[in-house]
Amino acid sequence: MAGNRQNLNTFLREGIMMRQFNHRNVLGLVGICLHHGEPPMIIIPYMKNGDLLNFIKDSGKDITTRDLIDFGQQIAEGMSYLGGMKYVHRDLAARNCMIDEYRIVKIGDFGLSRDIYEHDYYTSREGGPALPVKWMAIESLTHNVFNTKTDVWSFGVLLWELMTRGIPPYPDVDIYDMADYLLSDRRLRRPEECPTRVYKTMLACWSKDPNKRPSFKHLARLLEQIKVSTAVDKYVDILNNMPEAKC
Repeated sequence: MAGNRQNLNTFLREGIMMRQFNHRNVLGLVGICLHHGEPPMIIIPYMKNGDLLNFIKDSGKDITTRDLIDFGQQIAEGMSYLGGMKYVHRDLAARNCMIDEYRIVKIGDFGLSRDIYEHDYYTSREGGPALPVKWMAIESLTHNVFNTKTDVWSFGVLLWELMTRGIPPYPDVDIYDMADYLLSDRRLRRPEECPTRVYKTMLACWSKDPNKRPSFKHLARLLEQIKVSTAVDKYVDILNNMPEAKC
């Protein structure tokens, strides 16, 4: 009973938080439904294309390099806004973003999508909350630190997801080995179809020193420049975009 009450309080807190957001790239709140004896529901705008991860994994979708960079830019814009609201996401990933019929990406989650993906992407520490280990910054893994700079790290992994069209990061690394893996200065490899400047942006997000990571405002501006200057805008094929298995 206490656990259910705590879950309800968390649910309501997330809904109230969403009510404050007003940005084209952040998922807003329509309302909250509470009926006695029934699970509470948060009502959000209808997103025709569903979550971003499944959208980019769909081989039936025509998606170009420029489209993928644009999705990243939109997310950086939304995260810059959330940072200005003093909000730390802590779980930024493609699965937690939504995309509408006009291909406008909206940052979501705020605790809402965990049940769907929990088995595949989350793990718990000694009975604690489920954590998205492979999207977490070094200092989050080693010292349980979460702030805007750790969100930037997660954004770098999200960019990698985009440029691979949804390949899970670090496929050959056990979640319990992630901290040691990253501390040894190993990072995800550049996807085949990923422009060099985009990969350099990812590497900047994964700097061991949080102070050397770019701000979301800078990331949005940089990705816009890269998008505009992308000379060859070709469709990104899922099968041909598989990076080397070993990172």
